[in-house]
Amino acid sequence: MKRSKLIKVIASLLIAISALASNPIKANAITKTNQWVQVNGQWQYNDSIGNPIRDNWFYDRDNKNWYYLNSDGIRQTGWMKDKDGKEYYFKADGSLLVNDKINGYKVGADGAKIEENVYNNTSAEWIHDSTGWWYKEGNSYAKGWRYIDENWYYFYSSGYMAHDIKIKDYYLNSSGAWSNDVPESFSKGVSTGMTEDQVLVSNWGRPNEINKTTTKYGTYEQWVYDGYNYLYFENGILTTIQN
Repeated sequence: MKRSKLIKVIASLLIAISALASNPIKANAITKTNQWVQVNGQWQYNDSIGNPIRDNWFYDRDNKNWYYLNSDGIRQTGWMKDKDGKEYYFKADGSLLVNDKINGYKVGADGAKIEENVYNNTSAEWIHDSTGWWYKEGNSYAKGWRYIDENWYYFYSSGYMAHDIKIKDYYLNSSGAWSNDVPESFSKGVSTGMTEDQVLVSNWGRPNEINKTTTKYGTYEQWVYDGYNYLYFENGILTTIQN
């Protein structure tokens, strides 16, 4: 009787081992944490509890590259358009292409495709209101980089012109035009009073993590960079820098 039970136990173990051997990638993907794993020929990144990151950006501190994991948890390659309409290009290894050109298109320091169209439309005009300057192009308004009257300008997603700020490696002076003369005060790229859009295109760029709280008094956000640098926002305005 004992021998019969022992044989059954051994048989069960052999079946389990055979199942794992027939699908080793799946088994490894389940158990591995905080690392890249390959599943059916595709790469995903498992978090600290072994779940794949989905529909989110991921910054790999080891190789210092940005990646995007899609809704299936698979590492993005090629062109991708985000919810704000910005386009990014990811190389064959999944890393984000920055400060380069691909297929005739230029991508900036944040990886977003730069529209280098020069607008000489007679219907285009500068318009100023209580918030700032924006540039009307027919029935729409400029967003992103624009070359106007022999100068480069940057317009936020809201349409308003950026000024007195360093966007990645490019300093925009008080008139909004790109300039090589960068004041020392802009060396860090961020300062209190900036909007979230301004911070995203600054030297700080996109955070590794965002913690958000909404109360009846407003919306409060903590942006985490590399685990030890923090930016704090109240209703979309930067109030505190901690590093």
